[in-house]
Amino acid sequence: MIYLFSGEDYYVSFNRSLITAQNLAAKINSQVNVVNADEITDINYILQLLDGVDMFASTGILLLKRLLNNKKFIEYFADNFEKLSKFEIVIWQDAKADSKLKLVKKISESKLLFTFELPKEGEMKNWIMQKAKEKSLVLNTNQANFLFERYQFNKFSVIRELEKLEIYVKVKKAKAVTDAMLEEVMGFNIKGDMWKFLDYFGNKNKLKALLEFEKITKYEDNSQLLISMLDRELKMISHYKYVKESGRDLSELKMPPFIIKKTADKARNFSFPEVKMLIKRLFDLDFAIKSGIIEEKSALILYLATI
Repeated sequence: MIYLFSGEDYYVSFNRSLITAQNLAAKINSQVNVVNADEITDINYILQLLDGVDMFASTGILLLKRLLNNKKFIEYFADNFEKLSKFEIVIWQDAKADSKLKLVKKISESKLLFTFELPKEGEMKNWIMQKAKEKSLVLNTNQANFLFERYQFNKFSVIRELEKLEIYVKVKKAKAVTDAMLEEVMGFNIKGDMWKFLDYFGNKNKLKALLEFEKITKYEDNSQLLISMLDRELKMISHYKYVKESGRDLSELKMPPFIIKKTADKARNFSFPEVKMLIKRLFDLDFAIKSGIIEEKSALILYLATI
């Protein structure tokens, strides 16, 4: 049987795919073999795992991550669906599966396609508070909102932050989670808001970007961090524009859906040549700062003034 777990809520879809694979493995007293299918170029690698090349080794249940990123693999699985269905195979895709694909249609007809949509905003905030509670962390509504504003629907990131917070609270022997504690653990205890700054930059709101820049750099020298984050932002926009304009699948971006949406909104504000020019100028600016030719803060103010 071939199972497919997909959808924009890739945290839930992955956990469901893993549980399914573990249950299948338990039935035959075997183990789960997780394979990053998007990093493999030869289908024979997967076929050898299925056939069990070493007669003394147990291949286990295959959990194939992001198989749908490879066109050749999709075609092979679709053309050999009946033969491959004799094995227990679990596929996980970190996006919504394209229902037009022949393979997806076949899995859907087998009633083994499971799609998980993103929760609503209120549901996500309740989920954050529930996961915190499971770790004996009591968050108030404002703290849950704080986490949501930073990570939106990225559940993997939220879980990572809660795990860090759980350790921090134990080490400090704290009785309750404070706002200052949350900011420190998440690395947002600098003055100003880095994410607002990047949003203002991406939306070409020059005035607000400069005001947020002043807040961020007023008490601490965060220039190199800002340059690094601006470079990341521009490269995300550049990559999005390249994929979009070349007619390629947006799943190649390997970004959560909400990040793709935000990047798409920002990408509309820049032409491709403009993005390339801004990346080059940022590189030149960084070189000039490190060479001692220009002072960091002044250089960044001049750079922001040109967007």
